[in-house]
Amino acid sequence: MIRNQLLVCAGGACITSGEKSVKDVLVKELKKNGIEDEVQIIETGCMGACDLGPIVVVYPEGTFYQKVTVENAGLIVNEHLVKGRTVSELLYTEPTSEKKVETSGDIPFYTRQVKRVLRNCGVIDPLSIEEYIARDGYFALGKALEMTPDDIIGVVLDSGLRGRGGAGFPTGLKWKATREATGSPKYVVCNGDEGDPGAFMDRSVLEGDPHSIIEAMAIAGYAIGAEQGYMYVRAEYPLAIERFE
Repeated sequence: MIRNQLLVCAGGACITSGEKSVKDVLVKELKKNGIEDEVQIIETGCMGACDLGPIVVVYPEGTFYQKVTVENAGLIVNEHLVKGRTVSELLYTEPTSEKKVETSGDIPFYTRQVKRVLRNCGVIDPLSIEEYIARDGYFALGKALEMTPDDIIGVVLDSGLRGRGGAGFPTGLKWKATREATGSPKYVVCNGDEGDPGAFMDRSVLEGDPHSIIEAMAIAGYAIGAEQGYMYVRAEYPLAIERFE
């Protein structure tokens, strides 16, 4: 029976900071203590606080451990999970008050955010369709398939949704024009590239919540009458490519 879950941030920045080695230590220590069947390790997408990585969050308490290394990762198992003691040296320190903070729910960086597009990033295993469905994944697609393509386009038009590439072109108009265009076959293409220097919003979604992209493409494809869909993503995003595939 699973009594604890360890959410390990496996976003690009945390991987670069040594996340894989940290995970290996956690696995080793769980086996050493004979509790590998009681604790589940889940690699998630980016949790957002890249400068604090590698990050490990222990549930059900939600204890937030930051800057975890191969040298101190074992403390999470031996102290927190085995002895029930919080590893204070790995807790986040709030800069203003200089107080230790135990959960992400008490960290201003997180409490001031309302995640929408990135709502699943850092919360689920990006490769698990079951975890995506548990977060209401593919429910929108199911609802869309009960509607006509024109009704879907009408909803998108009424929503005021616009492109995020800079021009702000209404998404509903784009879908409407494509549906009404003559010729076949039609395709839906998801542009996962980013031209702005240092930008990686698309990368974060692809790495942390790829099923949301698949669901969105399926809805768009049904609405415009597309027969196939393509994802365009640059070679510099190998992790995004791996998880999307």
